[in-house]
Amino acid sequence: MSKISVIIPSYNTSQWIEKAIDSCIEQGMEYLKEIIVVEDFSSDNSWDVLIGLQKKYPAVVKPFMNKISGSNNARNYGFELSSGEYIQWLDSDDQLLPNKFKTQLAKFNEAPDADVVYSDWQMDFYEGGRFLKTQKTESKQYDDYLHELMINNWLPLHSYLHKRSMVEKAIAHNAWNPQTYLSQDREYITLSAILGAKFVYAPGNFSVYNRWSNATISQVGHRKSIPLSLALEKKFSDKIAESSIITVDKKKKYNEIANAVYLSSLFYYPGVKFYRKVPLFKIAYNSVHYNLRPLLPFLALFSWFKYFFEKTLGLPEFVKKVVRKLRYGFRFYFGAGHASILWRDLRLAKEPFHENDRLHLDPAMQWLKIAHNNSGSKGVSMSYVFGGGWSLAYPETTGYIIDTFIDYYKLTGEKVYFDRAMEMAIWEMEVQVKDGSVRVGTPANKTVDVFDTGMVLLGYTTLYSETKNASIYKAAIKCGDWLCNVMDTDGAWRTFSFKNIPHTYHSMVSWALFKLYLLSGINKYKEAVDKNIHWILSHKKENGWIDFMAFTEAEDPYTHTIGYTMQGLMELYKLRDPAAPLKQTLLETVSVFCETLLKKFNLSDKEGINNMFLLPGTVNKNWTSSQQYICLTGNAQMAIVYFDLYLLTQNKNFYNAGVNLVGIVKQTQRLNGAKDLKGGIAGSYPIGGGYHPNEYPNWAAKFFADALMKKINIDKQLNAG
Repeated sequence: MSKISVIIPSYNTSQWIEKAIDSCIEQGMEYLKEIIVVEDFSSDNSWDVLIGLQKKYPAVVKPFMNKISGSNNARNYGFELSSGEYIQWLDSDDQLLPNKFKTQLAKFNEAPDADVVYSDWQMDFYEGGRFLKTQKTESKQYDDYLHELMINNWLPLHSYLHKRSMVEKAIAHNAWNPQTYLSQDREYITLSAILGAKFVYAPGNFSVYNRWSNATISQVGHRKSIPLSLALEKKFSDKIAESSIITVDKKKKYNEIANAVYLSSLFYYPGVKFYRKVPLFKIAYNSVHYNLRPLLPFLALFSWFKYFFEKTLGLPEFVKKVVRKLRYGFRFYFGAGHASILWRDLRLAKEPFHENDRLHLDPAMQWLKIAHNNSGSKGVSMSYVFGGGWSLAYPETTGYIIDTFIDYYKLTGEKVYFDRAMEMAIWEMEVQVKDGSVRVGTPANKTVDVFDTGMVLLGYTTLYSETKNASIYKAAIKCGDWLCNVMDTDGAWRTFSFKNIPHTYHSMVSWALFKLYLLSGINKYKEAVDKNIHWILSHKKENGWIDFMAFTEAEDPYTHTIGYTMQGLMELYKLRDPAAPLKQTLLETVSVFCETLLKKFNLSDKEGINNMFLLPGTVNKNWTSSQQYICLTGNAQMAIVYFDLYLLTQNKNFYNAGVNLVGIVKQTQRLNGAKDLKGGIAGSYPIGGGYHPNEYPNWAAKFFADALMKKINIDKQLNAG
């Protein structure tokens, strides 16, 4: 008897996956080779459910963790693991009905030249978990199945059963394309048909497609869905044109359908950036909704207008440059909220602030959510830039924003932040280099960096502590191994370090590596951390200063990189065993540095919160500064360190310094107005200062939120006492 491999991608479907698997078991064990379930980094308990089902059906249920996030990656990986002569694709929230395998395999025996057998199906509608109705759809044998697919005569993926040889051919042509986010199953089936698959109909209703509710279905608006759909249609048209097995007459017919689809899209979204000249008499009118058919001639004329005036003629390059400069200048000065911020900081004015820290924390976290939404991926946008808008996702800071989202989830119980932290970790694993390193800036950059890798490791270790997710652990180990491999013999990191020089702010990297040591017990991580600590401490001066805290040797360090150095050393102190030789030295180093900084700039002054320039943006080795701006990120980071020192020493001056520094940042945070600015923290105050001018970096909001959460917890203790 022929054996079938069922392949199921699973993501956050713990409440449905058992029903899906049971529907396969009920087909009869004589038909089943295996049920391969590829778990796609769910944030619910899907993995635990799958392990339970594996114990229940040990002969056939085989759960695996996905290698790279994404449902199409899961399907490709599942097929790679499979060995059945026939392939059944199934989504984890759908089911098969009895006798599907028996009936469709019998049809294969009747028609041995068939590549795919399909049958009838039903859609079950639910709302709020309550069943509403069933809608059944009957199919039939079509002479030209590709024609049906071109006019979107849709069947759910699991209504088909596929011969393995056809699946191999389709996957070789990237039918499960990881870059496709819309109509994935349509792309797979249509490419199979273009490649010559023979589709045979087996009567009978054997599949249930569940429509859970509009609230749980991925909804994509026209402005995103139409360009994606047209890109898919263009792919089909190109493949059809290249085909040597499709006749000329059929190619003409399919091209007319593609023309009709394009014109229909123009009706809904005239500005779509796709250009196609559609002849008036080469349109498949009957493939378009009857209400739209009278407009097709006008849309065809419009398609010619778009083609010639936007694609063929275009604008001269110098005109485009002038237009770009004008648009940039307009966005810079008149973008939503920009002018008011520029005017505020020109006058050195302040925002009203609240004693209630949650009134500042919650908007900062909401802004980070917006940054996450606007990255173009599952990472967090690097920054919002005046005149430029949102940047691409930034692996380094996305890594340690995971920690912030987990801390906020623990403080508030808002699970959406935990779920987003998991999304960020999945994205980090997707873009991580195979050797374990992390790229600088955006994932497209070919340069990798020690610090960036360490910050992603921070996020991995925090999330693994919460989830025990094996894939996250594996990614963290790869980071740790790479960091150990590229460390110099003296304990510094020079290669793959910014400007190829060592930095004492790599204490943050050692913090991440020590967290990994505590989770893994692998001693080489601890040895590497000890070497790096010794190297950092060897650059401590008699006056308490530490060299190599700046980005380059020629400049003074920002309070941002000073904050990195101090926070890394402080966290290492907190994690190390009380008997560890270096533990007390770490605390003394941080205490002396921060005490000196506090005294030099009167950071604990009772009226310090009223002095916006209490701590300048950079500080030199003589504990002075000539800067006329503040680095807001540095203020927040140093507030965190001072709050930690207060917890350890109960020295109220440290607490007051933290309150002053974070309070100054509060007075720069806009709590109303434009959503791209509301709740965010700028790089500098004034906005045009020397640290990330005219920009709202994501890490500024991250460290501000961290400082506020630490202060909130301290204040709870003080009030309780």
